[in-house]
Amino acid sequence: LSGSRFRMIGESKGGGLTIGARIELGVTRNQAQDQAQTGSNSTANGLLQRNAFVYFASKKYGKLALGLQSTATDGTAEIDLSGTGAANYNTGGSPVGKYFFLKANEKAGTETATAASNADNPRISSVFKGFDGNSRQDAIRYTTPSFKGFKVDLSASQGGNFESALKYSGKFYNTKVAGAFGYTDVEATSTGGGNSFVGTVSALHASGLNATFSYGKKEKGGSNGNGKKDASNIFGKIGYQLKVFGAGKTSLSVSYMKTDNSAKSGDRAHKWGVEAVQKLDNYSTELIAAYSKMELNRTGTDYQDISAGWVGARVKF
Repeated sequence: LSGSRFRMIGESKGGGLTIGARIELGVTRNQAQDQAQTGSNSTANGLLQRNAFVYFASKKYGKLALGLQSTATDGTAEIDLSGTGAANYNTGGSPVGKYFFLKANEKAGTETATAASNADNPRISSVFKGFDGNSRQDAIRYTTPSFKGFKVDLSASQGGNFESALKYSGKFYNTKVAGAFGYTDVEATSTGGGNSFVGTVSALHASGLNATFSYGKKEKGGSNGNGKKDASNIFGKIGYQLKVFGAGKTSLSVSYMKTDNSAKSGDRAHKWGVEAVQKLDNYSTELIAAYSKMELNRTGTDYQDISAGWVGARVKF
């Protein structure tokens, strides 16, 4: 879920203005999301350019950034205060995203049968979508100063796409709250639809009890009027944070995801999950474990359910 990466940041401050640059690279060695029934490690080993941009930031006037970076809507579907986001969150691209559904009584699939959008053996990542924003693009991005916890984020990406988001972060009494609503317009580069919106809210009470909810929708018909049904997604998570061990906080959660019409009109995909993250504060490390059960309902075809589990560790320094 969180690939290895490293970054370099340089800043100069003065007169209420910060001018900086950020370069971030990811390591693509044997990534979990490349594992599938037909093979593994399909991504070429090497370095992935994640960020390369300059920015001008001011508390009074906001922040302007130019270059390869997250767009305004990137992450709007993935806001999560549960503490288990390192194990599982609102996404179709989980560590098992390339595995594909097998038909009833089928023991193996083929790579050819998974390629098309309406594939006979659709991949997990094609039927589950969180409808997060436009990820990282070459873009111009402006973020307003925060006002009572709210801020507006706008970006224009290479090719003419446009992203906008309203974001919030604050605290009510003993409860932390974070949320966002984002809209992504890709009409400039797509004639088959693809405009999308998503709204997410997450709350964490001082007791450790927390909840997250997200709803997103993506146009599938577009200007060509192909008659495809719009795709939609609902995601929910309920969790609890506690200190069982002296090493650090323990976070536990259960989650549910339902995506309709993503790979093919009429598809109904359901995913149930259980997640756990244990922090090791003295080592800046998180130990993660998760289990998910996924099912796909498609008219005229019966598919076997998929059960998957994964464990891992994330070190931040």
